[in-house]
Amino acid sequence: MFYHRFFVIVLNFTSINLYLSEISYNYTSYETIFIKTLHLSSRPNALPLYSMSGYHSMQSSSFQTFLQMVWALAWKNIRVKYKNSILGLLWSLINPLLFLLIFSYVFGHAFPDIENYTLFALTGLVIWSIFPLATSQSAQSLIEGGPILKALAVPPIVFPISSLLASAFQFFFTLIPFAAIMAILGYQPSIHLIAIVPLLIFFFLFIAGLSLIICSVHVFFRDVGLLWNTLLPAIFYFTPIAYPPTLIPEHIRWAMQLNPVYHFISPFRMLIYEKHWPALSDWILLSTTGTLFFVVSIFVFRALQKHFISHY
Repeated sequence: MFYHRFFVIVLNFTSINLYLSEISYNYTSYETIFIKTLHLSSRPNALPLYSMSGYHSMQSSSFQTFLQMVWALAWKNIRVKYKNSILGLLWSLINPLLFLLIFSYVFGHAFPDIENYTLFALTGLVIWSIFPLATSQSAQSLIEGGPILKALAVPPIVFPISSLLASAFQFFFTLIPFAAIMAILGYQPSIHLIAIVPLLIFFFLFIAGLSLIICSVHVFFRDVGLLWNTLLPAIFYFTPIAYPPTLIPEHIRWAMQLNPVYHFISPFRMLIYEKHWPALSDWILLSTTGTLFFVVSIFVFRALQKHFISHY
């Protein structure tokens, strides 16, 4: 019954995606926006939107152009990624659902003490899905934007931010079928869902900070992107997503505590699956981790961006 309803959801979701692909979006092309940026920067009474020292104009028109560049690049990333694809955005859902089906079939009977194991695994896969998507795409953003940065005076941070925005859009779009699957699995919403909003904010701050550090260092050392894609599967299997934390031997649990992703997935599972509030210490850790990574990444990015052009 579950698999029948699952395929019905997939078919409906595919038809919605095909309908959306027929809609004509009248957004300004990113090339035109870059030219408008140069025009704004060339005004005699205006500070430049971007300079190699990393300072930005506080003029409302320049800031609006900056937001337009971010928005246009984000949509461009989504359209290019799923161009000529029948399933489109559905591909961002297929990967975690494939893992869910494998975990449910292979490990469903391995943990008899876990009630509704499929829901247990799903709560971990939902929040994990944004982590590899955002970090891996952002790692390549500055490299892919290199030709534009060499030709036009645009702020480099536009590229990782637009990549993160595109990843966030894909994540929230896939929450719709995820919610439908959770309803099929018998999940009953509770008041604890309201705490997901601040948790996701802290998680996005952590992801944004980590992504900015990776993409800025990747400009100088191209092995960083390959190394990160190699580490992602290891992080996935070492994070208690498809299995309980107690499965990890006690003598190496200290290593699990050093994994920041675990500290975000655990309270997310508490709120949805276990339906109880995380401790105050958990919230302090989440807020500190997210804010610290983001603040440090800004300093790292500003320090390294002066040398981006010379390494393309």
